[in-house]
Amino acid sequence: APLLINIIAIGFKSNIYKYELAVNLTRIIFPYIGFVAVAALFMAILNSYNHFLIPALAPAMLNISVVIFAITLSYKYGIYSIALGVILGGICQALVQTPTLIRKKLKYRFTVDFKDPGVKKLLKLLLPLFNLYSLILFLYFALNF
Repeated sequence: APLLINIIAIGFKSNIYKYELAVNLTRIIFPYIGFVAVAALFMAILNSYNHFLIPALAPAMLNISVVIFAITLSYKYGIYSIALGVILGGICQALVQTPTLIRKKLKYRFTVDFKDPGVKKLLKLLLPLFNLYSLILFLYFALNF
């Protein structure tokens, strides 16, 4: 988390309280990325089988969770209550879709066909973007460290 904060929020280093808060919140919220990725995968699977209602409602779990945690725990935990609400909201986004996946016995098998023309085209288009991004990161580190 400190490395990420050093990259994203350079100015926070001058204010130790702000820096420590950002690092702590990043550590708490970071797993949300995994939870929301699983939720998005579940959403894609359900949508591909023409199930739209539950995947459309799943993102509301985040909002509901954050509001509930903010109202009930903010007096004791402050901003950390929001971070905990984000984590629980991410978990709920995936969990609310799970019963439909199980009930409908929907399955997913990850495959990538690198011989597919669309995949080849995507990789060719991503190569210059990857090179540009690498250059930007290199310059960023060279100028800031």
